[in-house]
This record gives sequence, C-alpha cells and structure tokens, in this order.
Amino acid sequence: GQRRFGFHKKALMRHPLAGFQKRTSMGSRLAAPVGAALLLLCIWWLAALFKGSTYLPGPEAVFLEAFGLVVSGEFLRHFIATLGRIAGGFCLALLGGGLVACLMRGNEFLTRFFQFQVTLGLTIPSLAWSVIAIMAFGLTNAAAIFTAVAVTTPIVTTTLFEGIKSLDRDLTEVSDVYRLDWRNHLRLIVFPQLLPYLFAAGRTGIGLAWKTVVITEAFGLTDGLGYQIAYSFSLLSMRGVLAWTLLFTVAMMAVEYWLLQRVERRLFLWKPQAESLP
Repeated sequence: GQRRFGFHKKALMRHPLAGFQKRTSMGSRLAAPVGAALLLLCIWWLAALFKGSTYLPGPEAVFLEAFGLVVSGEFLRHFIATLGRIAGGFCLALLGGGLVACLMRGNEFLTRFFQFQVTLGLTIPSLAWSVIAIMAFGLTNAAAIFTAVAVTTPIVTTTLFEGIKSLDRDLTEVSDVYRLDWRNHLRLIVFPQLLPYLFAAGRTGIGLAWKTVVITEAFGLTDGLGYQIAYSFSLLSMRGVLAWTLLFTVAMMAVEYWLLQRVERRLFLWKPQAESLP
C-alpha cells in the first residue's frame, strides 16, 4: 500500500496539470486580498474627490510621496529603527509570557496571582504605558521596548496559557511509556500542540507591539516611523502622514503574507493529512 501510494504521489507531481493547479490555488489565495485592496483604493479615491486634495490627498499623490521616501532611503532608516524596537519588545514579551504561562500551569495560587497581574495589564491603555515609559526611561529605545513589553505580555500570556491547558494528557502518557527524554518530549509532543497558540500569540503580539512602539515614537523619540508621522502632523502635511502610514502598513502586511503565512504553511503541512484520517 505504501509503495502504491508513493508511486501515485510522485506520478501526480510529474503530471502536466500539477503546475497549473499550483498556480491556480496561488491565484485564488491572492484574489481576495487584492480585491479588498482595490476596493479600499476606490473608496479612498472617491473620498478624496469629495473632500478635496487639501484635506485628503488622493492615492496618486500619496504614492508619489511614498515613492520619494523609499528612493531617498529615508523610509528604510526609520523603518529599521522601528522594526528593531518591535522585535526587541515582542521577543521579551514572548519569553516573559511563556515563562508566566508555564508557572501558572498546575499551581492554583500562581494561577490566581498572575491572572490578577494579566487582567491589570490588559486594563491599562497603551497610551498610559507610553507616557509612563517616556517619563521613566527618557527619550531612549528602552521606553519604546518597555511599552511594547507591557502591552503585549498580558495577551501573549493568556494565549499561551490556554494552549498549555489544552495539552493532551494521553499523549503525555504515551511519551512516558516510550520513555522519551525531555528534548524529544518537547519536540514531538508539546511543541506541535502549542504551534497554533504560538502563531496566534505572535500575530496578536506583533500587531500590538508595532502600534504601541509607533505611539511611543510619536510622543518623544527622535527617529522611527512614529516620529515621522508626528513630524508630518506638526507641519500639517496630510500627504506626509498618509505616506508614512501607507509604507509601514505595506511593510507589515508583507511580513504577514510573505513571511508568517509561508512559515505557518510549512510547519502545518501535517494538518490536512491528520484531518483526513478517520
């Protein structure tokens, strides 16, 4: 049976329609986001016609402004500064949230103790964290990173704790029966079950991190995309505000569609086969 299945799979991959089917599936995946983007552009263009270019520049004017920022290298310099703060804050939040989630598992006192801290963290707005961080750390990278950690850690902790609670005890017993060491236990038993929760925490955490970092940069830092948006606002340049916002949004969407989703499909190749089993 395995030989027949393997031969059939290889023959299917050599089939002349295999490449066409792959291109068709890729086109169907891109159709929805491209259609949504075109719809937003049409709404933006109509709103600019109704409101006037002075108050709301149209897409063509903003695209030209954004193109100039990219060509001059200004966008890349500030984007790297913002991206470094986002990465630092999110990585610290992921490590801290994972550690707290592990401590909460199986200990009722620690669960109640950290649940209070998590709830408290969720109720404090990101704007308040930004002001507190700037007053505490000054106009430094530490202020932006601290804000990202403070806002992101509670939601990461909550998501990972739900994943840890949902671990299958039967699989843990199988691991004990086969006497797997802790490395194989984590790699074969724990990590595959936590992957969906890790990706959920990653998507939510990165989204919160970049928003809070941009707010902190707008308040008091001297570089980064948030600073440039605030600077354009001080000049009453709606074109500049929209251009910087557009560039950063496109960059983060590229991270989502061309990085995170590809990694997710790579790591979850087993899901269709597992779901097809009786």
